[in-house]
Formats: sequence, C-alpha cells, structure tokens
Amino acid sequence: MIRTLKLEDASGMYQTLCDQKVNQYMNIDGKNSSVELCKDYIKKANQSLDCKHFAIVDEEDNWIGTISLKNIDHKVGQAEYAIITSSKVHGKGYAFNATFELLEYAFDVLKLNRVYLNVVADNLRANQFYKKCGFVFEGTFRKAIYIKNHIYDLNWYSMLRQDYLGVKQN
Repeated sequence: MIRTLKLEDASGMYQTLCDQKVNQYMNIDGKNSSVELCKDYIKKANQSLDCKHFAIVDEEDNWIGTISLKNIDHKVGQAEYAIITSSKVHGKGYAFNATFELLEYAFDVLKLNRVYLNVVADNLRANQFYKKCGFVFEGTFRKAIYIKNHIYDLNWYSMLRQDYLGVKQN
C-alpha cells in the first residue's frame, strides 16, 4: 500500500539508506545522511510540483520504502519511476504491489503515456523485478554512471500506456 510520506517515516528511511544491501548500487550510503536530513527530504518531497513521492507501508502503516514519479512532464506525458525498499521486505511482494499502485496513479490519474527508469546493469535482482512488472527493456548506456569507485552500465526500461493496459488486464 502507498500513502503520502510523513515525518515519522524518516527513521526507517535513514536506516534503509545505511543498509549496504539496499545502497550497493546507489550514490548514497547513509554516511552523508541523518534522520533530520530525511525529514527535510520528506518536507520537500511533499511540496514538489514535478515529482510525486509516496511511502510504501505494511499492514500496520509502518514505512518500508519510498516509491516515486520524478521529472513529471505533462507536455510529453512521461515521468521517471524510482523505488527504494527496506531489505527486510525484499521478496515479500510489497514493491510489486506498490509499483502497480503507482502505475495506476501515473496512467489513470495523471494520464501519462510513458513511465521510464534506469538501473545499474549489474543489479540483476532489480533488472529482473522491472521485467516482472512489465517494463520493457529499451537499451544500455555503456559506462554511464559512477558509483562508489566503479563505473557501471545503465539499463533503461519503460512502460507505455498500452503496455500498462495489457498488464492491468492480466
């Protein structure tokens, strides 16, 4: 389930940012973050006009991740998808369900035509997840991102409205 981010989510958010299982392919590691910085992020996120950030929550409304539409472009009808979840819930279906809630919001509420994302090619688990969700592989930008003393390839995926409608029917 997804909902608006709350200041109380900052502690769980910070713990997740510090988790090496989560941040391995990200330019964050928790060292340059804090609960206070997470609270600042939440305040800014809830005021953003070109991004929509939501908390992914469990059955007790506890924060277990954040899912976002970034760089929303109504003229082109597209937005960038992003997700981060606590390693404690990996493989339990929360990210999958939250992704479909967010896609429903993107295509049915915002009336977008395309949702896209990029992911480090070496992050096999994430690449597999995006394919499972119905995102279509578009290509690889070779040696495109520098993360923690390594340069990685980036895989790009997208989902068009017609892809979403097909996935939604199944």
